[in-house]
Amino acid sequence: MSCTPLAYIIIMEFIETPTFTRMVTTLLADDEYRELQNELVEDPLHVGRLSKIKKRHVIR
Repeated sequence: MSCTPLAYIIIMEFIETPTFTRMVTTLLADDEYRELQNELVEDPLHVGRLSKIKKRHVIR
C-alpha cells in the first residue's frame, strides 16, 4: 500500500517594532533584508547567522 505524500505550506509572519524597522532600513539594502528574512524562514532557531550578519554590518 502506498501513500500520497502530503504537501505543507508554512506561513511565517514577521512582526517588527517601529524601532527595528527604522534601524534595519538604514543598515540593510532591500535585497540584504530579504536574504535575512529568507534565512530566518529556512532556519528560525539558528541565531548564529544573526550574529554574523550583525558583525558584518557593524564593520561597514
